[in-house]
Amino acid sequence: MIPVKSLWYSSIARLINKLDLNLENASNNFSNKTSSKYIYIVLDDTFLSLKEKNKKKKFRIRTAFFHQGHMPEDERVGNSILLNKRAYCKLLRTATNINTLEYSEELFKEMSKYYNITPETQFIVCGDGADWIKNTSHFLNSKYVLDKFHAIRKIGTVFNLKSKYDKLQFKICKGLFNNGEYTKLITHLEYFKNKPNLITKQNNLLNVIKYLKKRKDGIIAYKHDWCLSACAEALISHTIKAQLGHGNKIYSYDSFRNILTLRVAKINGLNLVKEMFNEQLENKDISLENLKMAKWNNNANNSLNNSLYEPKKGGIPVMSYRTTSISKVLKEITAVR
Repeated sequence: MIPVKSLWYSSIARLINKLDLNLENASNNFSNKTSSKYIYIVLDDTFLSLKEKNKKKKFRIRTAFFHQGHMPEDERVGNSILLNKRAYCKLLRTATNINTLEYSEELFKEMSKYYNITPETQFIVCGDGADWIKNTSHFLNSKYVLDKFHAIRKIGTVFNLKSKYDKLQFKICKGLFNNGEYTKLITHLEYFKNKPNLITKQNNLLNVIKYLKKRKDGIIAYKHDWCLSACAEALISHTIKAQLGHGNKIYSYDSFRNILTLRVAKINGLNLVKEMFNEQLENKDISLENLKMAKWNNNANNSLNNSLYEPKKGGIPVMSYRTTSISKVLKEITAVR
């Protein structure tokens, strides 16, 4: 076990760079699985460019987030928190084909690691209107919720939001969508067909009506209490885009794969940093005497708080890292390459 000390960023970064992490390392098997009536599956694809063999190439990250609804208000402070959130990601070249049936089986196997799944458990797939998401919902025999962010943004392309009239019509459409009033929403939009004097973007209007008709069940779902909308874009932003940071930069494939693996592992309750250090120490690949250490502020013998300690500024808590600390570690990974 690692002594109750903290290491400088560069020490941890160098050690992490020795690893060849894969996203399979980010899965966890829980002994205490949780049960609930509903398990929500939030699906989406996101795309980015990475350097592989010094060449810029396009990659796709297929993301799946699982949760059991929102944490009760009396158990949290502030905004909604997803209950027992877990993650599963695949990092692939954009040209790589993913068999949807096999992927659905992977999702079921992954969920089984974290939750008690019984014949009464109901899956709710949330996502945009992509065919693979709808097919995944079919294979899992689940309910389907159309992602509000994508749908509302698409409806917004019909209207000129600088016009008061268009703003009002857009507001009406949003209200109908939020209430799951599919028939009224389609009727309201079809009223403007072939009326360019009211809505000038007729091509967009026809495309949106076609888009919504193909996703009827995903809109009607908003009528039911079990529908919590969908938060795919927010989850991707917090999990993946936040690791990319700001600015026009590009990571190597190996660096980003390590970063993504550590982030997903953290969501799944795994402390890969701690496990990595323990393994290195057992193999005697590093000597503690040669590492720069910063003492913890708290007394190590404090029996009331034996597992959590506050490090000095600049130190990284290895035994139980916090969100801000792990973010700094991940930034250091790419900084020392």
